[in-house]
Amino acid sequence: MIPLRVHGWRAGRVGLPVAFALVLGGCAGPDPVFFPSPPYELSGQVFLAGGAEAGEVDVWLTSDLPPTEPLSLFTKTTADSTGRFRFHNILGGRFVVSVVEGGDRGARHVLVPDVAVIRIDLAPAGTVSGQVAFAGTTSPPDAFVSAPFAHGAFADSAGHYEMAAPAGTWTLLASVFDSRWAPDTATVVVTSGDHVVAPTIVLTRVSPGQ
Repeated sequence: MIPLRVHGWRAGRVGLPVAFALVLGGCAGPDPVFFPSPPYELSGQVFLAGGAEAGEVDVWLTSDLPPTEPLSLFTKTTADSTGRFRFHNILGGRFVVSVVEGGDRGARHVLVPDVAVIRIDLAPAGTVSGQVAFAGTTSPPDAFVSAPFAHGAFADSAGHYEMAAPAGTWTLLASVFDSRWAPDTATVVVTSGDHVVAPTIVLTRVSPGQ
């Protein structure tokens, strides 16, 4: 049996929901539970926008969760001096591998174990902006908009948010640390260097309360 550790984290004023770490090594948390799946490896290389090897950059592995999940699962490793990286002892599933280097971004959707080696090409980031609205209330809670490329944004008091994003098609998930409100999603297509406005995400109350 392979141990699957469970951990959670908090950010800003909003406590983000508990996340389950799918990577077996280097994961802090309480006593592990067990998940019957063999470990796999995923490796690759990162290249700068001009085509040169990226060098020692942080590479994020984030689970590409269904839209009902409130926060992506994540871990990271650091590439070597030639931009090569490897994730050890990961469970099978759908993931996003992403890199941030200055104003550049790069990301790939991968299915483990079907894909074992990938290439990440960095390019100028795009930007995504939008709004989170709340049906039936004049006192909305704080919202967080997460994305499967390991970065997200807190909405301001009017529900507006903005984030940098790699090129690709991404599902954004708006959620709050309050089980009375159901999370919801919007899908955006990001182009390198461009700005896109996401559809407004409207959260609805699923249980009574003010």
